[in-house]
Amino acid sequence: MNDADPQTLPAGTVLGDYRIERTIGHGGFGITYRATDTKLAKPVALKEFLPASVAVRERGEVVPRGARYAEEFAWARTRFLDEARALARFRHPNIVPVLRYFEAHGTALMAMEFEEGPTLAALLSPAGRRLPPADVRRLARALLDGLEAVHAQQFLHRDIKPANIVMRADGVPVLIDFGAARRALGEAARSLTGVLTPQYAPIEQHQIDGAQGPWTDIYAAAAVLHHAILGAPPPDAPSRASADPMEPLERAARGSMDPSFLRAVDAGLAFDATRRPQTIAAWRALFEASTYPETQRMAPPASDTASPASRPSLRGVTRERAAPRPTPRRRVRTALMLAAIGIAPGALFVGYWPLLEFAQAQFGPAPPPAVAPPATPPVPPSPAVDEAARRALGEAAERAAADGRAASAKAEEAAIAARALAGEARIIQARAQRAELENAVRVTTDDGAVYIGQLRDTQRQGLGVITLADGTRRAGEWDEDRLHGLAVERTGDGATHAGRFARDRAQGEGARETVAGERLEGSFADGRFEGPGLRHAPGEPRRTQAGDWRTDQLEGPGVETEAGGERYEGDFRAGRRHGLGVVVTIDGKRIPARWVEGIRQPDP
Repeated sequence: MNDADPQTLPAGTVLGDYRIERTIGHGGFGITYRATDTKLAKPVALKEFLPASVAVRERGEVVPRGARYAEEFAWARTRFLDEARALARFRHPNIVPVLRYFEAHGTALMAMEFEEGPTLAALLSPAGRRLPPADVRRLARALLDGLEAVHAQQFLHRDIKPANIVMRADGVPVLIDFGAARRALGEAARSLTGVLTPQYAPIEQHQIDGAQGPWTDIYAAAAVLHHAILGAPPPDAPSRASADPMEPLERAARGSMDPSFLRAVDAGLAFDATRRPQTIAAWRALFEASTYPETQRMAPPASDTASPASRPSLRGVTRERAAPRPTPRRRVRTALMLAAIGIAPGALFVGYWPLLEFAQAQFGPAPPPAVAPPATPPVPPSPAVDEAARRALGEAAERAAADGRAASAKAEEAAIAARALAGEARIIQARAQRAELENAVRVTTDDGAVYIGQLRDTQRQGLGVITLADGTRRAGEWDEDRLHGLAVERTGDGATHAGRFARDRAQGEGARETVAGERLEGSFADGRFEGPGLRHAPGEPRRTQAGDWRTDQLEGPGVETEAGGERYEGDFRAGRRHGLGVVVTIDGKRIPARWVEGIRQPDP
């Protein structure tokens, strides 16, 4: 062991073909050494799996901290080797290559290419230092390309930060540190997932059972780009749960880079995971217009009548359009083809009129085309009456639209408050699930439910987590044996609700997401969506409804916006357009109309 740090191996330690030279990194999941491959005489980075939360080094061997951690340590070590095996199968210029993986001293190790060059953290030090815009674009391309390759192997990096990005001497950014036992996509969460770097980790990494996926790496990558652009990382995710102190880059860095690039980074930094791009491909699409500015398309001329000087030129020469003229060779080829079938080329023209006269003599002239008899025109309504009816409809529809916009504004405010409270509820959830929760006890009830948390006089009181027999899990604040306060509930089928609860039911502001992908943000009463709020509906077309809700249905004035940008402002009944309202097209045209149970009625 190393006397200076008993958890690290001392210089000179030999592990198979590798001799340790020095320690270069020590994190929550393991230790990284600079070592020498004694057979190839080349430097390597050697990552030793030693998760500090569940394991410790004793007399040179890595062992679980206690019997209760043995299963978790064995599971994590297997995942570490699985990931090393997966990463060793492919090569990518922005991913550190894995050369070999093996087991020794009770744990697992992987040998990786030693990438020469400073880390991004060193380049951004001291605080406030920024990268030039060209380097930021190069970094963005590397993160997009590298993460896409990682996610294609069904793995997440989950610890993207400047210290884990090496800037090689040739200027290529390389992602390192893939030895942190990150779980495969969709795999059950474990307590090992709690190791993170706060300012680069999204809110779901601060929660033990937060749903993680490509959107998790996207947030961290966006946080790195934020740091490179502004000279500082964004605020840590928990501090953004209520009043978000982060100013969007589109404002904070205005003028430093293309606004569309800044908007793409802001999209990756959305606090709510569902509002971020869900895949690298979706995020890349937001960068397309700005990340590669050198591949711009030339705009076509305004019209065919544009002057020659205004048209795009080729090598400085402007060409006028002209009707194609047959070449001498083409005329000769046509004459030869006609001669081959026994027709002199001139006969096609000379013999046309005699043939036409012969045909008319034998069969008579061609009959004139049939003309349908004119239809009896309907009697039009009085223009004055028609115009008055349309004007009355338009005025009434615009009044309904104004009421709809007012209700939508209140719904937006309620949704913002609901998202903030849901974020606070998830923080309370994380506290309730801590393994070191003070005075926590475990209680199993007769109906098979298991509660782990705080009690008072045998009743659930304080923070705790209960898992019901049907798989439903509730974590948060309890009072008099009921979920009461801020909490998160995940039902057995995967639906979630985060926000306020009263006596085990959703009560007050919160956010709910169903298995089908529907998301409700706003006020709840006795478990039902009640009051102002937003509904994000899945399916085709995807749409958002904003207004006042009664027992899960939009009732009264509101606004419905479709994914393409068209929206309806007006009256609703039972969640469908019903009454008067205005359809606003994507080009801003306003169309008043009357609706009955979602069906537009004929205009007057």
